[in-house]
Amino acid sequence: KVAVSIGDQRGDLLGDATLFFLGFYYEEYKRGRLGHVLDLYGQLFAGQRVLFVCPRQPLLGWSFFDLVEKGAVRSPASIDFLEAPSHDAFGRYDELLDDILARQHVFDRVMLQIGPTATALVHELTTRTRLVSYDVGSLNVSLQLAWELDNVSF
Repeated sequence: KVAVSIGDQRGDLLGDATLFFLGFYYEEYKRGRLGHVLDLYGQLFAGQRVLFVCPRQPLLGWSFFDLVEKGAVRSPASIDFLEAPSHDAFGRYDELLDDILARQHVFDRVMLQIGPTATALVHELTTRTRLVSYDVGSLNVSLQLAWELDNVSF
């Protein structure tokens, strides 16, 4: 589950990592509406300063480092990265949290792709700060496929 805070209002649930699992949108893809789904994702990040917390070499698919370089992610105003391990990210939980908190004034959104550790970090970030944070699960895999097949981005 993902908690989100916006301003002084706190919500209990935005969704979970499957919010960003484009494989659920197969019917939209077949009907030519996947671009619309990605436009909605783009609206979440349009004009925002985004921090990706992710491995340079994830277990599956291209990394967000590669996706940004190729232009598959283009709606944020700025993008920064915090490299995380591709496995056992929980072993670096405190270090990742400290790095994010130290730079929290530099970005508006945090996208975490670090397995179950992302869920725990999202909760902590949204209860301790005003950062809007997302556990993006395997969005990189779906976005890679959409980019390769149809040059679709967000």
